[in-house]
Amino acid sequence: MLSILIPVYQVDVRPLVERLLAEAADLPIPVEINLLDDASGAPWIEQYRTLPADLLVRIEVLSENVGRARIRNLLAEQARYPYLLFLDADVMPLRPDFIREYLTLLPTNQVLCGGLAYSPVVPPSERRLRWHYGRQREVVSVVDRFAHPYEAFKTSNFAMPRDRFLAIGFRETIRAYGHEDTLFGADLAERNLPIFHLDNPVVHLGLETNEVFLAKTKEAIANLVALKQQGVGVPSRLGRTYARFKSLGLAAVLALSSTWLVPMLEKRLLRYPYQIRILDVIKLLHYSRLMHRLVSERR
Repeated sequence: MLSILIPVYQVDVRPLVERLLAEAADLPIPVEINLLDDASGAPWIEQYRTLPADLLVRIEVLSENVGRARIRNLLAEQARYPYLLFLDADVMPLRPDFIREYLTLLPTNQVLCGGLAYSPVVPPSERRLRWHYGRQREVVSVVDRFAHPYEAFKTSNFAMPRDRFLAIGFRETIRAYGHEDTLFGADLAERNLPIFHLDNPVVHLGLETNEVFLAKTKEAIANLVALKQQGVGVPSRLGRTYARFKSLGLAAVLALSSTWLVPMLEKRLLRYPYQIRILDVIKLLHYSRLMHRLVSERR
């Protein structure tokens, strides 16, 4: 028995629901599909009127936005069945037997991570930065995900027993975009809960504009620094890179140079959105500036 849980915010979720319903009709176990809309507002909520009438689908629209962590906890609390499959609203299963692939492994009571994919079709130039970043950094083979199982955890496509999820849950101190999956992966590692990575990806379809993705990337970095401010240690490649520069005595240099260097690099990145290395430098500089500010405030 499986509850498929989909948090929705200003996304047309109908194609995903219709795809899941088509497969669920042939499954040997009961399945429910629960949609929880995080106060998307009109006209987004009108889409639910046109969803196919099906007893498997439960839809609720929140009156106020509760954030990426709280909404997932609410979905788990409301679920009827002992196993949960979380999906982002802007994805599409790649395999025709997507749900069945999970069903074979659910009895093992592990955390199951299916992975992420991107379409090979090149999007319009104004959305290409998110596409290039996803293909270069988020599409990770099963072998590589197993090498770092907890850091490779993603919220976009995972399953686990409901009782185990409710015992942990997403930390609701995170409301803005970014790193709720990193923190949840760290919590799984702390409890030594086993993660099994499988080749059962969903295709990420929601490509923001280059400017929006850049802004959300900086927002995620601010989240990461805020967690450090709260004394929460979250492993990340960005944090390790910064630590190496700090050990060389270069942290202050990075922070000070970010003021003039980041705007220049951002302009170049938006002109050439395939140069993900530039984004790496922007992220490091922005992180350094925020960390320098945090250290200064503590003195």
